[in-house]
Amino acid sequence: MCNRRAITVLALSFFGAATFSCGSLLPDDGAAGDVVFHSQHLMARLQLPQRYDSSKAYPLLVTLHGNGGTAGSFAPTFSSFSREPILVAVPQGEYPKSVGGYSWFFETSDRSLWEHYDTRSVEHIVELVSEIGARYRTGKVFVLGFSQGAALAYMVGLRNPSVVTGVLALSGPMPEVDREGSIVHAEHIEAARDVKMFIARGTGDAAVGRQVFTTQRDFFLANGYSVTSFEYSGGHYLTGELLSAVQEWLRMHSGG
Repeated sequence: MCNRRAITVLALSFFGAATFSCGSLLPDDGAAGDVVFHSQHLMARLQLPQRYDSSKAYPLLVTLHGNGGTAGSFAPTFSSFSREPILVAVPQGEYPKSVGGYSWFFETSDRSLWEHYDTRSVEHIVELVSEIGARYRTGKVFVLGFSQGAALAYMVGLRNPSVVTGVLALSGPMPEVDREGSIVHAEHIEAARDVKMFIARGTGDAAVGRQVFTTQRDFFLANGYSVTSFEYSGGHYLTGELLSAVQEWLRMHSGG
């Protein structure tokens, strides 16, 4: 499997302008926009759908930026999702980097520390989901990760199949299974077979080779998972083509 820490985030292809509000967490019915949401451990940008109705339950998509990213820079990527009946949460990694931005993982080569810190990272995403659900009516939960964020998305979904309906791993690595320091083990793979998988890679992505992509796809197919694999024109960034495919996949799996 690919080293989850080796992949650094590159500039995304289309960051639009976004306005974030620090006002009321619960807007008036019919209002759309973004709010800043604080769980116990994480800050997140929470995008509400257009014509938001607080009496209705909405699927929740949690999106995890790449290594060196921020919530503020990643959130505009999903501005078009406001036209969908879905809540989009964009949390920020907990570990500041010396070069700027944040990491989802405590970056160390000491594998004896991975289990503690990786478990902590997973628990904080699940905590965020729970706290959003306590303030907003939410339905099915999906976790999307780009680059380094893909590894954490896998960890969250595979360790919490009762919480997560689907994982979307975009241009990123899969965590190691049953290795020293791993927090994903064979029993997690067995128990999480109902978690839907969407695995994608840009055909020109120099950071994530095609074998990384096909290995993930083939691993989950061999273990009985429902897998959608998608290759798109582009490099180590998200494109309109990819996001349209993500939206279509979410529509397919978020109802009922």
